[in-house]
Amino acid sequence: MTEVAIRSNGNNVATVDGTTPTMASLAEWAGEVRAAAQIAEGLCRTSFVPKHFFDKPAETAAAILTGYELGLSPMAAVRSIFIISGTPGMYAKSMVAVVQSRGHEVWIPEQSDERVVVRGRRKGSQHVFETVWDRTRVVKAKLTGNAKYQENPQQMMVARGQAEICRQVAADALHGIPYAVEELDDFPDASPAPAVGRVTATEILNMPAAAEPNPETEAPADSAPADYVEPGITAAQQKKMHALLNETGRGDREVGLVYIAGVIGREIESTKELTKREAMRVIDALEAPAEPDLDDVS
Repeated sequence: MTEVAIRSNGNNVATVDGTTPTMASLAEWAGEVRAAAQIAEGLCRTSFVPKHFFDKPAETAAAILTGYELGLSPMAAVRSIFIISGTPGMYAKSMVAVVQSRGHEVWIPEQSDERVVVRGRRKGSQHVFETVWDRTRVVKAKLTGNAKYQENPQQMMVARGQAEICRQVAADALHGIPYAVEELDDFPDASPAPAVGRVTATEILNMPAAAEPNPETEAPADSAPADYVEPGITAAQQKKMHALLNETGRGDREVGLVYIAGVIGREIESTKELTKREAMRVIDALEAPAEPDLDDVS
């Protein structure tokens, strides 16, 4: 049955072979799922996928399927789509690319470290949407503590403005992707945390003693899962992880837990719930260098 036949059979009446358009459509989608799973099975174990998808075939397949609906190739999908605490997000640049591929317009008439203006127009419409991000708005939104804003305020404001305009101009083109990755990384301005020294690999392997809980980032010890059987996070791993969370601007309890959930693929209430292996994955992710800005590559 062709796509035209499926769509034209509005009453979902069974065809000669006994199938309904809904059944045929679901069967076609199931075929797409199997194809995505086959691609993901091999792809997720290569160095070509980001760390948050490494050795996670199911999540990689879901990202590929989501990207397919957005018009992205499998490789573009796994590099553009992130899942943080169950919430999907895309880089703002990728959101713009998807929106522009549908014929809509997004442009930046003004940008500096002090003020960024982003505009957009839906295909066939004369109405122009506009959003302005400046120091006043950043302060009002309590985003001055954002590490990315401190390092590159212009880039951070551009990303937020682009994401906002994309949702206003063509939310339908984004298929339910509610946020840009840059927005999911935002967090309230937190109080400065005490400096913590770096921990060596030797310390990680030889310090099994429990660490004192950090009241800013730790929940009570009895929040650990009852079926926890793998070796738990070590004291040295906790120390190093908290130091890296603070260094990367994620020292706030809620922000840190959301970030960790995005790395390990499950929500936790305390870092004490992490296994030793999960803790190593989080530390690796925190120490990984930031992805280069493709606009800066000549």
